[in-house]
Amino acid sequence: MDSAVAGLIGAGIGAIAGMIGTIIGQTMQSKRDHKKWRLSKKEEAYSNTLRYLLKVLNRRSQITADGITFISKEHLPQWFQDISEAQAWMTSLTIVCSSNVRAEINSVSEKLNAEMSLFLGMEMKIGEAKKLDEVRLFARNEPSLGNLSEAVAFAYSEVLKCARNDLGKHIE
Repeated sequence: MDSAVAGLIGAGIGAIAGMIGTIIGQTMQSKRDHKKWRLSKKEEAYSNTLRYLLKVLNRRSQITADGITFISKEHLPQWFQDISEAQAWMTSLTIVCSSNVRAEINSVSEKLNAEMSLFLGMEMKIGEAKKLDEVRLFARNEPSLGNLSEAVAFAYSEVLKCARNDLGKHIE
């Protein structure tokens, strides 16, 4: 074999090795980028869930002479929007959270949604329903803001605990 052929074979092997190295490098970079993106989505979901739960807990618009705070009638629509946002972000959180906290997040989300339905004066009974028209709604006699506030406070503390467990290792 003369030196020209040996040089071409060596160049071909070098080119193939370079292409394989590039492919491996790109694949690894893509995996790192995807992992960063998932972490970013997880942080966003936790942050917004906690933000809106806190808004629901702390939104007040007036204070009495006795120091009692309350939400005035004109600010109720914003309060309902805040709780809807909290529910939506918590639903997103059930998708992006780590598997080790997913069951707890799902449970908290279901409890909050159920308490909100009760507060609104209706309870969704899906059970064995096979069709949408089989879902029954019935009114509750006495909706209780106290129960909803407790459910929101519980949801906040549980989501915060899950966030520390799920994201804490990434922050340190």
